[in-house]
Amino acid sequence: MCKEFLALDRQKVGIRTMTFPMEKLKDLYVQVTGGKLNQQEAAILLKRGARKLKPGDNWAFTRDVVVRNPGLFRLSHSASLSILENNKCELLLMKATDSSFVEAEDICEATMKVFEKNCNLYEYIEVPGNHFLPLTNPTAVAPLINRFLLSNTNVEIS
Repeated sequence: MCKEFLALDRQKVGIRTMTFPMEKLKDLYVQVTGGKLNQQEAAILLKRGARKLKPGDNWAFTRDVVVRNPGLFRLSHSASLSILENNKCELLLMKATDSSFVEAEDICEATMKVFEKNCNLYEYIEVPGNHFLPLTNPTAVAPLINRFLLSNTNVEIS
């Protein structure tokens, strides 16, 4: 496995980096999300998703070659469910109503049943909004997270 990671790292060498002014990067981010993000929200994500290149206002998106190869270490759904059966943690699963599941509905349902059966505490909540909900509507998300985090304590939420 180490050899595969080293090979991926070597792929980074020689990759031409496209650079843009920061305002253009924000515009691109808004564009690729279909307008689900605004300029301010794009700027927040770009704090960790872009790097400044010298000189001037030259910025580049940061990328990881490993992320571009998600199938490299992909497990089957049955293997993933088998692993998840050992999950005993507290889990809050929050889904934005304007965002779709990344897997087929039956796989999502099977996964949620495993969580419900095995997690010490499991809650599934649908919240109005898009994929970027914690960024675009934190006032809707924060109270739900706080309630969940405090549900096993004697602390009251004011």
